[in-house]
Amino acid sequence: MPTYGLPGVAVGLRGARATGIVALTVVVVLAVGWRLAPTGTDPNRLTVELLTDHIGTGIDSGSDVRLDGVKVGAVASTGVADGGWQSIELELDQSQILGLTDTLSVDFAPGNLFGVSEIQLHPASGGEMVVDGSVIDLTGNARDRVDDATISTVLSSLGEFTTGVLTPQLTEVLRRIDIGATAFTPLFQAIIDMIRVVADTQHHPAPFLLREYGSALGGLPWTVDGGIQMLYTAYDSEYMKSADNRTKFDATSSMLKDDLIPALVPVLTTAQPHFNGLTDQIAPILDVIASTVPSPQSTGRDLGVLLTQLDSKFHDTPHGPVVDFSVDLRGIPALSGPLQGALPAGTDGAR
Repeated sequence: MPTYGLPGVAVGLRGARATGIVALTVVVVLAVGWRLAPTGTDPNRLTVELLTDHIGTGIDSGSDVRLDGVKVGAVASTGVADGGWQSIELELDQSQILGLTDTLSVDFAPGNLFGVSEIQLHPASGGEMVVDGSVIDLTGNARDRVDDATISTVLSSLGEFTTGVLTPQLTEVLRRIDIGATAFTPLFQAIIDMIRVVADTQHHPAPFLLREYGSALGGLPWTVDGGIQMLYTAYDSEYMKSADNRTKFDATSSMLKDDLIPALVPVLTTAQPHFNGLTDQIAPILDVIASTVPSPQSTGRDLGVLLTQLDSKFHDTPHGPVVDFSVDLRGIPALSGPLQGALPAGTDGAR
């Protein structure tokens, strides 16, 4: 057996050399790869530790860390630091946190609609730049820079609101408001019905109506002024200057207000059943009267012409208006003689 041979192995000199060369090549490649391969530490990553009074619910290893909404890292671990403070170790991307200082503030907030918690960092001015290994103390006087807005905190606040604000007293106030609002329901219904009726019966556009109403209101100041002057004139008349007359006037007004008007209510109430059919009888009469004027515009025009012609048949005299007419009595001497003597001097006897 050759010196390089092994018992039970059929191998030649050439095969042994080839096997050795392959094994040596593999060892060399592994050694070079081990030397050139990265050590597993990313030089662009840095570790920062946060010390807080508490950690938001759901914050644990792997939770996202965002800076103004942009993901810049993740939570590496959580634990308890010396002194009993809560410790949060962050792994951040150094290229994404340029300008971040240790004056930052922290929010524990839900990162999506499912309520998964994450850490949101908010930069602030001043302080020292955050570097690898920085420890940011957010306890004591700096605790106001930590805000917990996770779902559990929101639910807890809602529970406190429900038990602290929605008291029986508030419920009673809401019930009274509901009763008061219900009392206005007829008024609201009347307003809605009125608006609906106006919308169904209105034939002119709103701008036209508003313009006409505005022109009508233009005379309101003079109307009010005239009414006030009329009342002033009534109270300033010679009749009202007498104390007896004022007493009589007050007694008459009191009688109208206290006796006559209240007495009309039962009278009209008693008479109402007996006049229910009166409107049914008036309607045909009004229809007949309206049918006598089939065309109001032409009828009004003809009536105006008739009145104008009648007016032209009169003329004024010292004894009042007289009618202009002529009667030819020249063929009847028995009447023309007496009438000629009855006419005033200067009157044409042929008329």
